[in-house]
Amino acid sequence: MKKQFLKLLALSVALLGLSAFSAYGKKLLGPAINFKPLNSINVEGVAEIVDATPDGNTILYTNSKKKEIGIIDITDPQLPNIQSGIPVVGEPTSLSITPDGRYALATVWLNKPEEGQDPPDLNSHSALVVIDMQSKSKIGSIDIGFHPDSVKVTEINGRAVSVIAIENKPIILDEEGKVTDDDEPGNPNDFSDPGFIQVVYVDTQNPADSEVIDISLESVLRPEDGFLFVDDPQPEFVDIHGSTAAVSL
Repeated sequence: MKKQFLKLLALSVALLGLSAFSAYGKKLLGPAINFKPLNSINVEGVAEIVDATPDGNTILYTNSKKKEIGIIDITDPQLPNIQSGIPVVGEPTSLSITPDGRYALATVWLNKPEEGQDPPDLNSHSALVVIDMQSKSKIGSIDIGFHPDSVKVTEINGRAVSVIAIENKPIILDEEGKVTDDDEPGNPNDFSDPGFIQVVYVDTQNPADSEVIDISLESVLRPEDGFLFVDDPQPEFVDIHGSTAAVSL
């Protein structure tokens, strides 16, 4: 079964970092590693998620303002160069480059709710856009859940496999049935569906033929384990190590 290739670990909070000492003061690492900025480039305050090609020469970032995937050449990090972006039809929320650097996958929210407007159709799909990194152009897209928030891609048995957090952030309606700016979980006027996780076995040649598997969090989250809002999980961020994916909620 393909589901056996990718384990999923749901976490209420995921904290990642490096520390030279444990909680007991014991030194864990060798000499301290110092990092320093090399340069910066202004992208008009729109970059949220970023990924780099394996050779470290190209950076992609989500540009929700222009509805595109931004591209920066950092072959010479002292002279970063903004290139023409890749347009998408909605709001890009996340992106990830395959380990071989040949493709990039971008989650795009197609039917984002707008304050003061009627609620969107929750049965509508968003898109996982497949990008060819050589030509910097779109190959096609895959239908995914309503509100994707994060994506990470790996390679399993020679095939690109992506894990997507379908957040389904709360959509709170007012007395007239219009969308408000409130997004607190647990609100009885929440119009949205519970969040879940999708695993996509990507067909990079014919994206429409990709296999999409939905994974519910219903059996994972239990109030007795200290989880809040078990009926309204909101997967937020994904990372993958080997064949295990960690998803923060």
